[in-house]
Formats: sequence, structure tokens, C-alpha cells
Amino acid sequence: MRPYSQRSGGLRPDGGRARSQSAPTALGVVFRDGVVLAGTTGRVRGATVTGTDRPIVQIHPTAAVTLTASLGDARAFADRLREIADRYELEHDAPIGLEALATRAGSLRRDDDGSGRLLLGGVDDEPRLYVLEADGGLLAEAAFTAVGSGSQLVVGTLEDRYDDPDRADATELARSALESAVSRDTGSVGPATLATVTADGVSMNDVDR
Repeated sequence: MRPYSQRSGGLRPDGGRARSQSAPTALGVVFRDGVVLAGTTGRVRGATVTGTDRPIVQIHPTAAVTLTASLGDARAFADRLREIADRYELEHDAPIGLEALATRAGSLRRDDDGSGRLLLGGVDDEPRLYVLEADGGLLAEAAFTAVGSGSQLVVGTLEDRYDDPDRADATELARSALESAVSRDTGSVGPATLATVTADGVSMNDVDR
């Protein structure tokens, strides 16, 4: 299954490749019933992760966003996006759709002065994975993607092994791909968090290395 990217309604094959950055690495893997997100903190090895400094944050009943850009800017962005999702659910008595949420996220990124690329993954009527550019650009990914300094290493692993995975396979693939970056990229060091997003919600697991 070859991933694609979508910007302003147009599709362009790109193999899921992401530009490398000097930022902690994050990745997303779509599986049959959801999305696995994984990311590193960029901190020194041996550091611990708590719920307040994870590189992934839940911002919707069935969606989460990675924080691979400048941590303070990205966390403020995630807080604002969560407020939008919460307000919509309060006013409409139903969660906002992921496509609409991603569009709002792109508008927020365009208006703020944050840097780097973020990932938004979630489930509504189907699993969805988006790359949020610093300039507000929005790319929808069909299978997998990666951002941050180790993205090329991650994508190499994903391209070799991605084959319509189930939840267990996607989780193992995400772990292996992230480890491929951690072992060879200095920007991808430190503890990591892995989030599994399905129609039932978001589950987080912290991985100390």
C-alpha cells in the first residue's frame, strides 16, 4: 500500500517521506481500525516521562497530536486545539469530525508563530493521519509518515515493512521504526511515548530507554 499526501484537495505520491528537521522524531502508522503515534522527547537517555511532558497529547475523544516542534509552542497549540474540540462537543453534543479538526488545526498553525511539523492522528468514520506544517499546510497520509530529525530513518523502516497491519503489527512496526531513529539519530534520544488511537479512545504507553 503506497502512502499519499493531500494538500488543498490534490493528491501527490511522495512515498510518505518527510523532510528531516532538528527536532525530536515522531511517526504515525495507520492500521485497519486506528492509528499508532509514537514520539521521542529529545531529552537525554535515562530521563523519565510524566503525563505533563509526553511528546503526544490527547486533544479529542479519539485523536491525539505529537509535540515534535518547540515544546512550549507545540503544547500551547495542543491546548488551543483541545479547547476547540471541547467547545464544539459542548455546543453540538457530538465530537468534531477529524477532517474539520485538522482544518482548524491548520488555521491555528497559520496564525501562531510556532515552528516544526506536527502529526495529528485519530478515528471518526475511519482512521485518519495528518501532517500539520508550520505554515498551516495540511497533508493527509494514507498509511504512514514521520517528522523530525530521524524521519528519513523511520520512513525507510516503514516503507520496507508496512503491509496493511492490524493493531498488534502496527504497534510493533512503530516501535521498531522509532528505534531505528533512536539508535542512529542524536535528535531522537530520550524516553518515548506510544499512543494507540481507535474508536474506543486513546491509550498511552511511556517507553523508557
